[in-house]
Amino acid sequence: MNPGVLRVLLVDEDVDQAAAFRDALWRAYAERAELVHFVRCVDAREALVRDDASGVDIAFVGCRGAEIALGLVRVVRARHPLLPLVVLVDVPAGPGAQAAIDDADIAALHAGADDSLNREALDAATLARVARYALERAKSNRRLLESEQRYRALFEAHPLPLWLYEPGSLRIVDVNPAAVEKYGWSREELLGMTLRDLRDPAEIPALESALVDPDAIRQGRPWRHRTRSGEELMVYTFGRPVEIDGRKLRLVAPVDRTGEYRAVEALRQANELLERRVAARTEQLEASERRYRTLAELAPQVVWSADNDGRLTYLNRAWYAMVGGAPPDWLGLGWFAAVHPDDLEDVRKSFFEARAGARPMQGKRRIRAREGGWRTTLYYAAPVPGPAGRIDQWIGVDTDITELERNRELIEQANADLEAFSYAVSHDLRAPLHVIQGFSEALLNGEVGSVDDKAREYLGRVVANTQKMGQLIQDILRLSRVTREPLDCSDFDMMVLAREAMAGAQARYPGRALAFEASGSHRVRADRRLLGIVLDNLFDNALKFSARQAVARISFAARALAHGVSEFEVRDNGVGLPAPWRDPGFGSFQRLHSGTEFPGNGIGLATVARIVRRHGGRLEAEGAPEGGASFRFTLAAPEGAR
Repeated sequence: MNPGVLRVLLVDEDVDQAAAFRDALWRAYAERAELVHFVRCVDAREALVRDDASGVDIAFVGCRGAEIALGLVRVVRARHPLLPLVVLVDVPAGPGAQAAIDDADIAALHAGADDSLNREALDAATLARVARYALERAKSNRRLLESEQRYRALFEAHPLPLWLYEPGSLRIVDVNPAAVEKYGWSREELLGMTLRDLRDPAEIPALESALVDPDAIRQGRPWRHRTRSGEELMVYTFGRPVEIDGRKLRLVAPVDRTGEYRAVEALRQANELLERRVAARTEQLEASERRYRTLAELAPQVVWSADNDGRLTYLNRAWYAMVGGAPPDWLGLGWFAAVHPDDLEDVRKSFFEARAGARPMQGKRRIRAREGGWRTTLYYAAPVPGPAGRIDQWIGVDTDITELERNRELIEQANADLEAFSYAVSHDLRAPLHVIQGFSEALLNGEVGSVDDKAREYLGRVVANTQKMGQLIQDILRLSRVTREPLDCSDFDMMVLAREAMAGAQARYPGRALAFEASGSHRVRADRRLLGIVLDNLFDNALKFSARQAVARISFAARALAHGVSEFEVRDNGVGLPAPWRDPGFGSFQRLHSGTEFPGNGIGLATVARIVRRHGGRLEAEGAPEGGASFRFTLAAPEGAR
């Protein structure tokens, strides 16, 4: 294959006509053209369907019979959408010739050809002109396809939900996977909905009032959205008008701020007909580019594109808002200067590994801000394949998480301060309690003289309450620890742990008649020590609240649910739950029964609930007065596991 040489494929069953075509080709291109001639249309069809046509720049089809030629064009166009195709027609000069040429031209275009050429007017200049226009149109088609692929890749890979809708009817016409995942409806369901279906009914009048001007570019404002599950989302919507294939639509990016609200309240040339087609294709290309740029400029995150060597080719406005400067400062490899020196090597390594595997890359890096200091971002980038399957470019997004990082550091510091405070308070409270208890017991034991019965009663109350206070402090400290300590997960048999825990709990109630059932085996992956605390508390409650029964009957059962979730149940025959029973949420110091009926401080179930929540589960209770009680809890994927 010679570079700079036009590679031409000719399908012509007329040998004389083929010879004339070859002469015109040589006169037009001299030594800069190569010709492959198929005498039979069926042979050309088989070769083009089987081959990838990579060795051909343009094909001329001139079968005997117009329908045969057009049929071959349709087959070839379906197999090679970007190959320039020209139909050779035979229209002799005379009255009506131009109308016949126009009809043949229209039929060729409908079949998928780029142009037609009358062999009666074949000469070197005409052949060169037709070939040039067909090749230019193919280039325009290729650029349009690449642009549409970039737009679709960015739209589909964008981490924010995105949709397009019609301003008049508010009907949704396109959504990306992030919107499907966020709102819960399938893509097909969303395409059958309008914006009204996503809103709180009370907000629909305000929505319609806000959308009176379809050409307005609107910045974020809070709206209430609903998901398929009925969950209400507080979102900021960013929208602007776009025009796609002649349709006036609006592109919207809803940014979920639900958590934030709960916490604080993106040739024309010689032949006029061909020029119009090129212009139309060019307009489609520009429209696709505008969609891509509009989407990128709309995004609140930094959106960028780079070539396969890591040289930046585009940065949206969010980059310049964060870093400052102008495109010449950062495009190419200039962006290296904005990345923290300690992060640059990791970023390069991530890019080269992702490029070698043709897969997305992600990570965290620090970017120098325009006002000084560093902004921490999470970056995600995906490769965009070109027509040959090789990586053509990379499109990426950087999300500023500086405030999240700062909040995390503040929370970690607050937890450390809380732990230090808890230990300090526990020691400061325990010391006087030990003194009070010690002196009271000394008086009770007669170590400093005798005391009368009334004083002995008072001293007994003092000792009992100091012991109760000491136990309360110990329980509060344990509740604090189970909330902060990292989970140390391992695989173990929950039924074995249950039998061990019951043995320990029963030792605190000597002489109690007990019928305990925990048979079989059920393996889980969790923090064994913390789950031991859960079972110890639940079994201790079961023994305590069944004290009025001659025999305490307690059972522990397990069953597997969907998605790897396990459910466990502790059931007893005790006093049950008070009526009317309302789930208290198992907060600290919330008691099921009064202290005059049963001892306790309301910390045990709070500890159980926190440990279960850390394992991705939930705690529930049910029962009736004097009808026994049942406590169920689930275990799923634990948080903070190591």
